[in-house]
Amino acid sequence: SEYFAQAELKRKQAQDEELELLNNIIEDNDKNEAAKTEAVKQVAEITKRIEQQSNIESLIKAKGFDECIAFISNGECNIVVSAGSVTNAGTIKDIVHKQSGIEYDKITITEQISDNQQTSSEKSE
Repeated sequence: SEYFAQAELKRKQAQDEELELLNNIIEDNDKNEAAKTEAVKQVAEITKRIEQQSNIESLIKAKGFDECIAFISNGECNIVVSAGSVTNAGTIKDIVHKQSGIEYDKITITEQISDNQQTSSEKSE
C-alpha cells in the first residue's frame, strides 16, 4: 500500500540524513578526535538499527504477513502491519526480541487499516 512505501521512503531519507551529517563530522579535519570517535560510534549504531529493522521486516513477511515496517528508536520498536494480519502478535514480538533484544513491553504493533486510517494495537502481551 501507499502507506508502507511512503513510510519506508521517509525512514530511509531520515537515516540517510543522519548518516550524512555524521560522515561530515568524521571527514572534517577541523573536528577534534572525540567528536569523530562519537560520530563513528553513532554511525555504527545507526547501521546496526537499519540492519535490525530490515531483518525484522523480512522475517515478519516470511511468516505470511503481507506488508510491514519496523521503526526502532530509543530502545523501543514500533511495527506497522497491514490490516487484518495480526492474528498472533506473539510471533511478531518474538521476531523483534530475537533480532534486536528489545523487551516485549517495549514493542508496539499497529495495524494499518487504509492509507488514511490507522488503528492502535497492543503495547504488551
